Amino acid sequence: MKKADLKLSHFVHAGEIAQTVVPAAFAPGIGVLCIYCGHIESIIDRLLWFILKVDRDGGETITSGITSISRKIKLLKQLAKVRGDPKFITDLTAALDGIKTTFNHRNYLVHGGWEFGHVNQTTAGKFTFNADRKQKRVAETYDEARILSLIADAARIHSNLYRLLCVVTGFIKYQDDEQKA
Repeated sequence: MKKADLKLSHFVHAGEIAQTVVPAAFAPGIGVLCIYCGHIESIIDRLLWFILKVDRDGGETITSGITSISRKIKLLKQLAKVRGDPKFITDLTAALDGIKTTFNHRNYLVHGGWEFGHVNQTTAGKFTFNADRKQKRVAETYDEARILSLIADAARIHSNLYRLLCVVTGFIKYQDDEQKA
């Protein structure tokens, strides 16, 4: 098959995704989850740039070297404490609620076939990863409802972090400030 003739439908209809990692029917939902996670990470980068008071070029130089989302979050929380704004710290903590779980599931879904083991149980509308991870047995079962729930969690985290970014950059005001005015 020539590269020019390649289409996503070829993989889905040929069943190649199902044979390698996950059932093809889950691919669109996993894709949406990945897009949200990518946007969330970009917002976290921009929050770091803002707190560090660097422009985009300087910020990208710093954050591109931090490949782990958990490290970026840890740094963001530490810098938020240094910044000392209690409202920002409270809002940041609330906005980050559930992010570790969301990104862990994203990682299971994206890297599951080679990092966590393989899909060893597929039933109608479900699949399960079983793997040994850091001396701990991990078994995660996914169905449409669970994928949609993960997407909803990612959308909530994205919305809250985006709002916080808009507030700290002055694009919008805190609700409390608007009510006082």
